[in-house]
Amino acid sequence: MNRIEMFLREGNEKGASDIHLAPGSPVMFRIDGELVPASDEKIKPFEIEEMIEPLLTEEQKAELQKYILFETKLSRFIELQRKQQSFWYLSQNILKK
Repeated sequence: MNRIEMFLREGNEKGASDIHLAPGSPVMFRIDGELVPASDEKIKPFEIEEMIEPLLTEEQKAELQKYILFETKLSRFIELQRKQQSFWYLSQNILKK
């Protein structure tokens, strides 16, 4: 089981509706509308990419790169570029069975 699957299982067990992964922040679970840290450990830059990339097909990777490039260009255009945007981030909704 990879780390993403572990976070999904833990979030589901805790009743989370969402999981948020962002560099420099701990894994966050949205529980009853509130963001709750899973632990004190902060996600390192590029760690999210390392977790997600093995799960993607080559086509999905290419599509994601197009989105990232577009997002980066758009952010620069409207001057909202932040340091964190140079890294991957993930917000995942947990679907209940």
